[in-house]
Amino acid sequence: MKNSNRVLSYIRMSSDKQKDSPEYQRQQVGKLVAENSYRQLEEMTDEGISGWKRGRNRPGFYRLRERAEECSDVDGIVCDDLDRFSRANVMETFSDLSALAAAGVRFIHTAAQGYHDLTDQGIGEIIKMVVDIHGAHECSKKLGRRVCAAKVRDAKAGKWTGGKP
Repeated sequence: MKNSNRVLSYIRMSSDKQKDSPEYQRQQVGKLVAENSYRQLEEMTDEGISGWKRGRNRPGFYRLRERAEECSDVDGIVCDDLDRFSRANVMETFSDLSALAAAGVRFIHTAAQGYHDLTDQGIGEIIKMVVDIHGAHECSKKLGRRVCAAKVRDAKAGKWTGGKP
C-alpha cells in the first residue's frame, strides 16, 4: 500500500555565502520524499536567514507553522537536517514542536537524523530533538565567538578583517 503521508518541506540557508546549500537540501529532501512515498504539499524556504530568527523574521518557517495550523492536512515536515529546521533555544524549539504537534503534524523526518515522532507516544523523540537542536544552537554560538575572537586577534595584529578591500 502506498504511503499517503502529506508533508511540507523546509529549506533554509543562513547566509548568501551558502549558494549551493538550497539545491543540495532540495536533493536530500527529494530523496527522502521519494524513498518514503510522501506526498509533498509545498516547499517553504528561508534563504539568507538565520535559524535563530523567530516569527515573521523567518517568513518561510512562519508560513510552515501557519500552513500546518490552518489547514490541518499536514502529516509531517521533511528537511535535510535538524539544524536547518531550527537553531532556536530550548524553549522556543519546544514551543515550535508543540505547536506543530497540536496542529496534527505527526513527524519530522530529516535526511541526516532520520524520523522523529511528534505524537504523544513519541514524547521521548520530541525531547531528543530539542536536545539535538540545542546542541546545534550551542555550536553556532561557539562558532560565532571563535570567529569574533579571530577577527579581533587579526585586527590587533594589523591584519585586514573585512571583505575585499
